[in-house]
Amino acid sequence: MNRHGHRWLNDCVNLCQEIIQIPSLSGQEKELANFLQNKMLELDYDEVWIDEPGNVVGKISGDSSLPTIGFTAHMDHVSPGNEEDWDYPPYSGTRAKGYVHGRGASDTKGAIATQVYIPQLIRDSGVEHGDIYVFFVVLEEKGGYGSREFDKSPLDLVILGEPTSNNLRIGHRGRVELLVSIEGKSAHASVPSKADNPHYSMARFLGRLENLSMNKYNGRESSAAPTLYRTDQESSNVIPSKAVLTMDWRNVPGETTGEIKKIIGGMLPEKGKVEVNQEELQSYKGTNFIQKRERKPYVLPESDVFVSAIENGLTNHLEREVDVNWWDFATDAGCFASHEIPVVGFSPCEEKFAHTSEDRVSIDLMEVSLECYPVIIDAVSESTD
Repeated sequence: MNRHGHRWLNDCVNLCQEIIQIPSLSGQEKELANFLQNKMLELDYDEVWIDEPGNVVGKISGDSSLPTIGFTAHMDHVSPGNEEDWDYPPYSGTRAKGYVHGRGASDTKGAIATQVYIPQLIRDSGVEHGDIYVFFVVLEEKGGYGSREFDKSPLDLVILGEPTSNNLRIGHRGRVELLVSIEGKSAHASVPSKADNPHYSMARFLGRLENLSMNKYNGRESSAAPTLYRTDQESSNVIPSKAVLTMDWRNVPGETTGEIKKIIGGMLPEKGKVEVNQEELQSYKGTNFIQKRERKPYVLPESDVFVSAIENGLTNHLEREVDVNWWDFATDAGCFASHEIPVVGFSPCEEKFAHTSEDRVSIDLMEVSLECYPVIIDAVSESTD
């Protein structure tokens, strides 16, 4: 393949600009979903549809004796925040300095813009393949509803379009958002002796938390970060009767939510409790559901047959060492891993730009991704020989 001027590159860049120009905050992906469905209907998919959760799904039929691969990325994105912090307007999709700029570019619309063209890449390369599903999911930023509800039954492998800079990612720590609450007794601030001030109990808890020994896995360690704090009072001259701390706990594989709650519960006073935070959400299709704020940890061994095959294929094609590592953040991988489906991350997006006002995707990396998708498919197909 020609590494410069790939025949589908300009189409991908134009598409990336267009989909960045369509705001798609979590729960508001309808316009983008319809746009992508129409685009996929123009391409060489055998079937295209929007499923019950609102994900856009395309199928490319292949040899049933070969593995079924799913390529996926998420349509939703976080808020752009203060637009004055951006060099280019967040929904402009500006092409400048070798990048496409805008909210969601590296999380994960740059991946969407390349994955869409997988049918064309297969046709051009003539690579042998099993059934391939290309699907773009909803509500990833709110806990993974789209991936959780996607029909996983046909999949033997998932290629996840979270940022990897065209390297491979095979694991990440999980995330559990916890609410730690401590009850006290309220009183006027002028008579503190009549109160049971929950601030002091929370302070003692925080002191224990700071010195807590964290679990480890394969050189990686869990972490616990207090983030938000509130009470049931707004008056500065009233001692509150309740204090609530929000915690972000990043758990290594093998460390369950139940174990985390037990650890924290053992550090709290009698009037303290810990629970997983949750929120009520609605999909753009009108489905209401309760989403717990937790993501499962995930790891796939480097010795896995798919990982080894893809790494060797990319190394030979790119003529460079391919970094095989973990993401720093949590992803939808656990939604598939819980069904014993291996997940390998590969994407032109870059982790350093995600969720920042510098959000962008490299056009050069998009070009390399276009080259590499057929290489990945071929490597997976040959791994079953």
